[in-house]
Amino acid sequence: HPIEQLKTAFAMCGGTSPGKLLVEDWKPYGSMYWVPNYIDSERYLSVPKPPKDPDWITILYGSSMSHVPSFTDSGIEPALANVFKKRKNVRFVLCGDERVFQRLPVPENRKRYQRYVRAHEWPKILAQADITLAPLARLYDHRRSDLKCAEAATMGIPIIATRSVVYEDYEKAGVGLY
Repeated sequence: HPIEQLKTAFAMCGGTSPGKLLVEDWKPYGSMYWVPNYIDSERYLSVPKPPKDPDWITILYGSSMSHVPSFTDSGIEPALANVFKKRKNVRFVLCGDERVFQRLPVPENRKRYQRYVRAHEWPKILAQADITLAPLARLYDHRRSDLKCAEAATMGIPIIATRSVVYEDYEKAGVGLY
């Protein structure tokens, strides 16, 4: 069975993961080490801040195909619907999976879709945000890395994230809203 093969492989060579819980999951089968994601801070800090429109607050979410359930099952959709009902000066930018964009409970004239971008282009997209999001929902999500918080903190962008072991170091440091 593939899981048994994986356990045997870990017993022989061990592994690394940027997800703390994933390391704990696999420690019984071999040497596992937590290695946080590396932030190339120069790539993030060298991005010029785009001019902000004082009449708008831009919420941005960057997603991949694996983030769809994170978004749909986290409770962020009804929360966003409430924000958009109460605040007429909020707009949403989604960079990534178009399926999330189609589900957004946001008026069409207050949302924008940005296709996936290469890693070196991402800081320029993130710089557009006044607020960014990091929702988590499934057991898989709690095994992710803290990359979203690291990126937001590096660029000085407020983040709203799901409370999780993934982001606990940032929460303890007072970075973000959970």
